[in-house]
Amino acid sequence: MKSVLVLALLLTATAATQAATGFFDRFYVITNTGGGNVFNTVTTGTTPGTGAASGYNLSTDGVNPLFSNLGTYLNGSTLNLAGFEYKTFNDNGSNVTHANLYYRVYQGSPSGAFSNIVTNTPISNVGNNKTWQVTNGTTNLLNGLANGTYSLQVYTESFTNGVNTAGNIFGFQSAGNPVATFTVIPEPGRAALALLGFGSLFLRRRRA
Repeated sequence: MKSVLVLALLLTATAATQAATGFFDRFYVITNTGGGNVFNTVTTGTTPGTGAASGYNLSTDGVNPLFSNLGTYLNGSTLNLAGFEYKTFNDNGSNVTHANLYYRVYQGSPSGAFSNIVTNTPISNVGNNKTWQVTNGTTNLLNGLANGTYSLQVYTESFTNGVNTAGNIFGFQSAGNPVATFTVIPEPGRAALALLGFGSLFLRRRRA
């Protein structure tokens, strides 16, 4: 009986040390169209994913817009991915050393390589909890895109010191990555010229 109890305690201790880092609280994808940063609240999925401690269900903060439909934009305008914000914890000698946001833009089914934004300096470090934030990114998600509807897919990764935890921990990987959509439409001038060209062609055909 004593050996069973010792084994149970060892298993409990092992589980505790392996669950030394993870994500908690809310997660934001930050965008900017030129009028200031917008903190879009990610509410889909459960974080964290692979390599991290047990997570929690994400929910809206009731103030900021949801990371779902990011809006409609004229071709040639700006939708900057300004950054992200999320929180991590570390216990049992572990330490989260820096934070990543991975993202990709695609049409239709998920495809294409992910790009990333990274920071190794938390904006807040209280006890074992850190807040990671990037707000000055200037990646224009609309750059080079044709007219149409697109998806922006994201996930998170944080690196650790590897003590009693995995060397890197992921958010959303085990529960599905959050996705928001946005639409690109023609500039009014170009749309008018295209319509004028179509009208001229129609009149020529009728005269012929």
